[in-house]
Amino acid sequence: MSSVIVPADLSDDRVVALVQDHLDEMEPTAPQEARHALDLSGLQSPSVHLFTALFDGAPVALGAVAFFDERRGELKSMRTSARVRGQGLGRQMLNHLIAHAKSSGLKDLYLETGTHELFAPARAMYHSAGFRPCPPYGSYVANEHSIHMHLSLDF
Repeated sequence: MSSVIVPADLSDDRVVALVQDHLDEMEPTAPQEARHALDLSGLQSPSVHLFTALFDGAPVALGAVAFFDERRGELKSMRTSARVRGQGLGRQMLNHLIAHAKSSGLKDLYLETGTHELFAPARAMYHSAGFRPCPPYGSYVANEHSIHMHLSLDF
């Protein structure tokens, strides 16, 4: 499945619905303090570059890069609509976000994802893209619900 990836428009109710679906799906996977998905206000930060994948003009996937500084950033809000999962849109979004991070000058890209079985396909995708487990970074603390990963963009 091929899509067009564009900067996300948070005034589009369909994009807002994807964000809410993401938050709703995360709720049963870990206690609140171990869920780190950004809500709408977090996604509106100038340090967050949010993108959406459009298929037939409809937003079907999300992904963001949150910039810590000029060298380091973090993947956030990776989400593919349940109705189109397994068709390569997550990989397209991941590739787009990595390219965006590199073209923005980042040298290190991090992510936090869950240990719940729901996240197994995402963990496999991140691993196949070169992300490797790392210690918690930033304000994260180690817990049984999170896995932290890193990708060097200095290649």
